[in-house]
Amino acid sequence: TLPVGKYLIGLSIFYLGNPAHYALIIGLFTLLVFYGLCRRMFNSTKVAIILVTLLILEPLFFTQLTKAWIDLLQLLLKKAVIV
Repeated sequence: TLPVGKYLIGLSIFYLGNPAHYALIIGLFTLLVFYGLCRRMFNSTKVAIILVTLLILEPLFFTQLTKAWIDLLQLLLKKAVIV
């Protein structure tokens, strides 16, 4: 696992008192990066919005949004490398 994710979760707990804020912030960045990737791939805003909506409704992604797991940071970094 990435030590950066552990440090970010620790900072979230230290400054905000709750690791859920980390998951929310990383989740929003993941959605933005995924939107940019889909828009670039399909050259369509409508298709990108539909695909982001499907990602939000995915049970695994939704579960990771509600819990501070490191997997969400890994997803964000993998998508950012592709873009």
